[in-house]
Amino acid sequence: MASTDVLLFVYDLSKGLAKQLSLPLIGKQLDGIWHTSIVIFNREYFFGGGGIESCRPCGTILGKPEKTIRLGETQVTYAILLEYLHELGEEKYTGEKYNLFQHNCNTFSNEVASFLTGSKIPDYVSTLPQEVMDTPIGAMLKSIMDSMTANPIAKPGANASENAAINGISKGQKEASGSSKEEEGRGKASEDGKDTGGENAEESGENIEDVLMERLRKEKMLERSRLVLFEESNPVACVEAIKTNLPKGLLSDGEITELENLVPCLLASEDDIYKPSITPAGFLVLGRLLCTVDLPHELLLPLVDLLQLVFLDPEIIKEQKENDDHAIMTFVFLLQTYSLDVQVSIFRLLCNACSTRKGSLWLKAEQQWVCPVDGQPTSNMQLMISLIVSSLLSTVLDLIIASATLVYNMTRHNISEDFVVEVSSALIQCLTIELTEEATYRCLQALFGLMPYGEVGSLMMVMGWIQPGTVPCQRGQPKYARK
Repeated sequence: MASTDVLLFVYDLSKGLAKQLSLPLIGKQLDGIWHTSIVIFNREYFFGGGGIESCRPCGTILGKPEKTIRLGETQVTYAILLEYLHELGEEKYTGEKYNLFQHNCNTFSNEVASFLTGSKIPDYVSTLPQEVMDTPIGAMLKSIMDSMTANPIAKPGANASENAAINGISKGQKEASGSSKEEEGRGKASEDGKDTGGENAEESGENIEDVLMERLRKEKMLERSRLVLFEESNPVACVEAIKTNLPKGLLSDGEITELENLVPCLLASEDDIYKPSITPAGFLVLGRLLCTVDLPHELLLPLVDLLQLVFLDPEIIKEQKENDDHAIMTFVFLLQTYSLDVQVSIFRLLCNACSTRKGSLWLKAEQQWVCPVDGQPTSNMQLMISLIVSSLLSTVLDLIIASATLVYNMTRHNISEDFVVEVSSALIQCLTIELTEEATYRCLQALFGLMPYGEVGSLMMVMGWIQPGTVPCQRGQPKYARK
């Protein structure tokens, strides 16, 4: 029986920054933050917040691995491997069971390596979580970080039908994977480097559009899982509180009806094909209320809480991005005049705006507009920088947590140099004062999101956090450049 090579891909999720920053941040030297995957049959298999998935080698957003380790050879066939991975994906390695410290990508790689070759992955990879936990800050942050999920995401073109089979989505696809015909097709794909995922789906009797749409839906869910979003507000309670505290005559009967019509839109499930859409008229009612001067606190807080939920709607975000109405940003401009709970709710609203790329671009827009409050020109980006920096330096823990969370969400897409310099400087300064566990974690999380930008490394060097001689480079460049 023919043997097949089994490889271990080892990635450094920190892109070299752990080696530079781990000692000052956690008091222990780490050479990297390791993510691993198993490569066999010209496929790369890995485990994360989405369960077990696969792609062509080097086909995830992580790019090329830091190291490639040959684990040995195996006589396990492709069909047997898929059957084995399917069983793992049904019980032991579901997305819900992912745990950053105790049940992660390296746990999966170790188990699959042992199954295929009898060998285990290197100790320096598998013992990393415990090394972090043995540090004071690692133990302090465990309770928060336990809730995190991670997944490298396969790039478009990954074999959706194979992933479906592994995770038990399609029984028919699982059965098809055991046929000798597919094994032959797998060999052909390995030779010419082409992904035959769509063809395999058709051969198994599945509708290729259904397979690909399911894949896109999962990827959208995974992308949102990387953000910190706020969905806890109760739309029924919010609308009732607004109506109860509404000044007499402020809204017409028709506008109150539009306000009430928001409730079923916000309560409907994302998967509900009959989910009603939020109408422009309903959103305009909320905008009109925001523009009203001296609203009572009992009305203002539920109003902003309701807007948190509204800003999870992609169509509403799209409208904000494409029109010239600055009512929301004018309201945000006055953030420091509101009570603390309203300020925190506004930051959460802005966090939810990052749930789509258009929302993130809206927050970072650099087009100038004249603020009616002070008559001075500003931009959405300038406003974000000003509010975030002032909140990080306020020493008010709730504001530090809220603003650092917004920074993390905003770093999911490219940001300007001004934003990186000013915000990272504020974060570093903020970390020098005594903070709670959550505040420390959120600031470190935000700083981690900013790390791919070279200016952060330069600032840390000035602060004495990393040694001179190397500075992290901009995205898309080599990891480090000598000064």
